[in-house]
Amino acid sequence: MKNRIACQTPNSVLATRRLLLSILAFTILLLQGCSEGESPQSDSFADPGAKRPALDGELAFVNVSVVPMTTNSVLNNQTLLIDRGHIRAIGPTDEINLVDGIKTIDGTGRFLAPGLADMHVHLTNPNQAALTLTYGVTTVRHMGACDDPLGVVPGTLDLIGRITGGEILGPNIVTAGPIVDGAPKIWSDSVQLNSVEEAVNEVRAQLEKPYDFIKVYSLLPKDIFFALAEEANRLGRPFAGHLPIAVTIREALDVGMSTMEHMIGFDAETVVDGVSLGYYGSPESAALGRSIASGAIAADSVFDAKKMAALAREVAASDTWVVPTLTVMRGFMMSAEDKAALLKSPQMAYVSPMSRKIWIPANDYRISSITEEDAAGHRALAVLTMGRVKTLHDEGAKLLIGTDAPNPFVFDGLSVHEEMDLFIESGVPVYDTIRAATAGPAEALRQNGKWGTVAPGARADLVLLQDNPLADVDHYRAIEGVMVRGQWLDKVRLNEIRAETAAAYEAAGEVAKPRVSVCAH
Repeated sequence: MKNRIACQTPNSVLATRRLLLSILAFTILLLQGCSEGESPQSDSFADPGAKRPALDGELAFVNVSVVPMTTNSVLNNQTLLIDRGHIRAIGPTDEINLVDGIKTIDGTGRFLAPGLADMHVHLTNPNQAALTLTYGVTTVRHMGACDDPLGVVPGTLDLIGRITGGEILGPNIVTAGPIVDGAPKIWSDSVQLNSVEEAVNEVRAQLEKPYDFIKVYSLLPKDIFFALAEEANRLGRPFAGHLPIAVTIREALDVGMSTMEHMIGFDAETVVDGVSLGYYGSPESAALGRSIASGAIAADSVFDAKKMAALAREVAASDTWVVPTLTVMRGFMMSAEDKAALLKSPQMAYVSPMSRKIWIPANDYRISSITEEDAAGHRALAVLTMGRVKTLHDEGAKLLIGTDAPNPFVFDGLSVHEEMDLFIESGVPVYDTIRAATAGPAEALRQNGKWGTVAPGARADLVLLQDNPLADVDHYRAIEGVMVRGQWLDKVRLNEIRAETAAAYEAAGEVAKPRVSVCAH
């Protein structure tokens, strides 16, 4: 198929328009550049009367509707050129001239949108990595690097190297170093910090490896957390993760915590004076949830909406992003009946044998002691958490999509779409929900414009969709193909990856002993 478009000498109006477009495209490329490797050269045309030269590259999408996610809009009838893993040019199809023989994908009636990002995962094996792509997830943030002494999973840095080296398929991975916690540490493979001096030394030690940020955890004492924050800020290494129990949200904002996960602390800081919640998952908090669900007490007698709005405004004024992970909270507190049904569902074919064992409630100590009655109470509190997400959005706080896969009933890749559905259910508009999984993550990681949008100079991480996702977020599920770092995976290949994953997991069978580890959770 020929894609060469004849260019006639334009009249003065059209000439001016084309000149401005070409200058704009060139300027964007100069400003944005590319996050990896050399930027493809942009094309600008100094003489508006000259015939536009034919562009060459690896691949072009032709006559496609582009969802740039730089604005809440769609660009119709566009041609988009990919070169060296980045977007080289975008423009109206009748104004972009391509060389004969370039590989093209006909995008007629289709929508090209940014690949999605899951900002809270524990990615531990090659099958999991490849499967994630089939759901349009092209970037993940791995929340705790590990090297498994049992050899069940590869080390995080090794996995990243195999993906970037082209040995295996997988998303772009941003990773923390090993989790840092206080005493006694919660996970065996975390680093336990016992003093301010150890905190400073750990920050420096992690800086020696190609980790992207430091993950902090729940039991860090306040003085050790502050020392870690000070040293991380001094050395330019972001820190993120669980809000430690000893630290308030406002204190974490003040020291520049990059992201806060799971809405930790929002219950405690918005509770009505004199009300005691207990710890998350406690019988005390479950009893409150049941009372609210039954109508015995009003929600506003437990939580203060004005406190929440004031706190949300402080979060909005900070540089801290919030990753609610609504999906994982739903999974933990799901009814026994719903869990049993999911364990028998076809989707379980895409869950690793290790995770399947852990997902059986009796095998996970975190939930095995929670009664059905208590779980119902916690589900009632989860509804209130969704209300807090809306308040955060309405007050301008920065939100990110994250799932905590593969925790119980949080499916690799798929649960990104479930998390977006929960954002919508919470009252976050479609555009802002999608932005929390595309342009927002890039901004949160200080990589604005380098990925997460469909724009010249950005990394070619793209999803070709049947319908416009700005009309309905669920349209992100109807995937025709995925591009990651410029590599195109059509629908046939995506189905093959899912089949290969299911076959690999079936062949692996059941592991000898279930274990809950930071490497898997």
